[in-house]
Amino acid sequence: RGLVQLVDRLLPDDGSELVLVVDQLEEVFTMVEEEQTRDRFLQSLVAASQERGSRLRIIVTLRADFYDRPLSVPGLAELMRTRMETVTPLTAEELERAIGGPAARVGVVPELALVAEMVADVSDRPGALPLLQYALTELFERRRGRALTLEAYREIGGVSGALARRAEELYEAMNEEGREATKQLFLRLVIPGDGPSDTRRLVPRAELLSIQLDRRAMEGVIDTFGRHRLLAFDRDPATRGPTVEVADDIGRLTIQDAPQPSSKVGGHHREGLGVVGAALDHLEVVDAGQLGSWRRAWSAARTRVVRSSRLPALLMGWPLRSVL
Repeated sequence: RGLVQLVDRLLPDDGSELVLVVDQLEEVFTMVEEEQTRDRFLQSLVAASQERGSRLRIIVTLRADFYDRPLSVPGLAELMRTRMETVTPLTAEELERAIGGPAARVGVVPELALVAEMVADVSDRPGALPLLQYALTELFERRRGRALTLEAYREIGGVSGALARRAEELYEAMNEEGREATKQLFLRLVIPGDGPSDTRRLVPRAELLSIQLDRRAMEGVIDTFGRHRLLAFDRDPATRGPTVEVADDIGRLTIQDAPQPSSKVGGHHREGLGVVGAALDHLEVVDAGQLGSWRRAWSAARTRVVRSSRLPALLMGWPLRSVL
């Protein structure tokens, strides 16, 4: 009852209530390594939701491809069965409001033809909504007076190409040190999963700057991708040290949801890398079969590697296969 008791102490004695939003619950299963810590957190939510007279209201969001994870948690499975609300893809009318509403709030007007094309591009791709948001920010930077234009939209590559195009532009402008730093950065910001279940990882900035690379190059890469809204920054709640992660809305994209960059490397197409692939498109020749094998190898060996004396070699950027 600790959570309920805490809320009772925080709220005034006037019948008011507190809403607690737990966004991206899947990260409890992907980023919390200690099972006891995870279970204690989840059970506190379950207990608080079942407490009679509780003034705490809890809203939890969960990615659909992680639906099975909470079903093994006593109490939480029953709550999911009885109290779950499924968020369905937006209708065409709702997508129009999602485009026009934010534009109106900042004083710009999208062309009717632009709205129609954007709706057509995302209406059958519910996972592309974060890309829609990113495309709108790019269009705002390319606005003509107060107008968001179809011409500018096509110039940035549409919803599917805006993110990949921006990442490619940033990468192409870097020197060799910057490109290697980009590779090492994004390899550490994503936790490989099975199929589309890859998730972002919160990384201490000090860890990134301790990699055996040019420190100034890594700092420059972090600042560059952050300035273009591809990275987000915060502080660790325990140590208060600065942290880096893939930006929230971009990080919601799974590998299968995100666009497939069309450029080639050594005659090979980049396949299945999604948002990370957009940033790393020119770094390494990888086909879908190799990527699947690496995912399976990492999943099977992750605990063994972390507990072994070879961890420093892995953190310094050596290939995974060389330290297994």
